[in-house]
Amino acid sequence: MIGSRHVEPLRSQTVIRGREDDLVPDDVTIRMVRAKLEDIAPSTRVLFDGFPRTVAQAEALDRLSEEIAQPAGDR
Repeated sequence: MIGSRHVEPLRSQTVIRGREDDLVPDDVTIRMVRAKLEDIAPSTRVLFDGFPRTVAQAEALDRLSEEIAQPAGDR
């Protein structure tokens, strides 16, 4: 459930865009995914439904998964 303190500022951007029938930009989507993944335990399994939807999102998700998999001291 998206409700984390890190995601709230981004959620408002998606609501505004949703009212305009506009797609949420990749950078906002990736920041939301990053914030949520950083809030859950590393051992938690995640299933994405409908994401990534673009090549750019897929590439960003690859980079993100590599970053999150590294211990904090190695970043």
